[in-house]
Order: sequence, then structure tokens, then C-alpha cells
Amino acid sequence: MRRPEIRRFISISPQPNLYDFNFLAPCPASGIIIQGKKDELVPIEDTSRLALKLQSQKSITVDYEEISGANHFYDNEIHKLNKTITSYIERELNSRYR
Repeated sequence: MRRPEIRRFISISPQPNLYDFNFLAPCPASGIIIQGKKDELVPIEDTSRLALKLQSQKSITVDYEEISGANHFYDNEIHKLNKTITSYIERELNSRYR
């Protein structure tokens, strides 16, 4: 995400409990992190902590969304994931081209 052509990111169920995400700080791109509230592989606290760390940086915005009822793979909740992603993309495109 340090490449200049990357302006936004969407991260779905990252695993900060398994991988070191320190390479993201400083992160020059804004984005969104999405986490299922019933994720059985990644403690929600770990992902929330990662989002807070990225949100504390200047000149970028990192949104954090938790999807109720969703596990790590969004079984039976993929429509909520799609809605969250679509909403984020539409909001970002609308703000960019106003």
C-alpha cells in the first residue's frame, strides 16, 4: 500500500493475531477494515486495535465496520459484506467526484 497508485484499500477480515501489520504504519492510503462480529479465527479486539492504530495517523481516514452475525468467511452473511463494500466505494467515489 506504499505504492503511489494505491489511493484506497478494502481489508476484509485481516489477521493481526497471526501477521505483523506494522508495515502499514505509516500508511499513506485511506481505506476500510471489515470484520465479522462472530469471527472464530481472529479476535475482534485484535482487528479493532489494528484499526485504531491506523486511524491515529494524519492525513488519512481508516473506517472500521463490524458485520453482525458474520464469521471469518461471511457464511450466510455475504450480502452484508457486499452491502458494506458497495456503500464504501459509492461514498468514496461520490466524495472524490463532487
